Amino acid sequence: MQQLSMFDLMMPPAPPPVVDVVRQAVLNSGLVPNDFILDLNGGITNNRSTSLPSRLFRFPVSVVKDQGGQSHVLLRHPRLRESADVAGFLDEIEEKAGIRPEWRQEFANQHYMTIGAWWHAVDLCTNKHWQDLLATSQFTDHGAILKASQLHVEWGSLSIKNARTILNGFGCVEPEDRSRASLLGDGIWPGRTSGGIAPNIKYQAEAGVWVAIHGIEDGWFKRRGQHLSVTEETMKLRDEARNAA
Repeated sequence: MQQLSMFDLMMPPAPPPVVDVVRQAVLNSGLVPNDFILDLNGGITNNRSTSLPSRLFRFPVSVVKDQGGQSHVLLRHPRLRESADVAGFLDEIEEKAGIRPEWRQEFANQHYMTIGAWWHAVDLCTNKHWQDLLATSQFTDHGAILKASQLHVEWGSLSIKNARTILNGFGCVEPEDRSRASLLGDGIWPGRTSGGIAPNIKYQAEAGVWVAIHGIEDGWFKRRGQHLSVTEETMKLRDEARNAA
C-alpha cells in the first residue's frame, strides 16, 4: 500500500466529478443511441417525416454545454415551435427526457446554433422549394437566403428567373452596369482547375447574386457540367482592366 506524505494528508480531497444531469437524461431517454452520436450530431435528430427537406426541421435541437460543463437542450431557432414539422418532436423530447427545449440567446452565437438558419436557406433555395423557403423565411434571414441564392444559381439548381424573383421580392436593385465592375474587379477571384476556371464569386449579399446572374446572362461565365467556368475572354478583359488601372 502506498504511504501518504504529509503534503497529501494536508490536501483537501478532490471534489467529486461533475454530473451532467441533462446530458444523462437525454441519453437515458432513448432519443439518441449513444454518446458518440450525440456529440457527432451536436443534438437530437427528429426522425419523423417532415413536409420540407430542411435540416433545421430534421435537427432542430442542439445539446450545448456551458462553461461549467452542464448541458442545455436548446432550440436552434427561437421560432421553431411554430413549425408543425417540429412541434410534436419537441413535445416528445419533453415527455421522454423531462426537459423542455428552449431558445437561449446567450448561446445563439455557438456554431451548432447559428448553422440552423443557414441550413434552412440553402436546403430550400432550389427550383423546387424556393417558394416554400419564402413562405417559411421566419426560420432564416435575408442574408442567408441571398447567399444560398448565389450558390444555387452557380450550381444550376436555381434558375435565373427564380433568383430574380427572390431579389425583386427583397427590393434589391439591379446594378446599372450589370455587375461589370465586380466581374472585372474583386467581385470574383478566378482560379484555374482541371475542370476550367472557377469564378469564386465573393459572398456579398445581393451583389454576389447579381454577379452570378449577369455572369451567366452576359457570357462572362460558361457552364461546364454542373459548375460555372470563367471564359478565357473574361480573363483577357480582367487583365486589360488591371493593366489600365
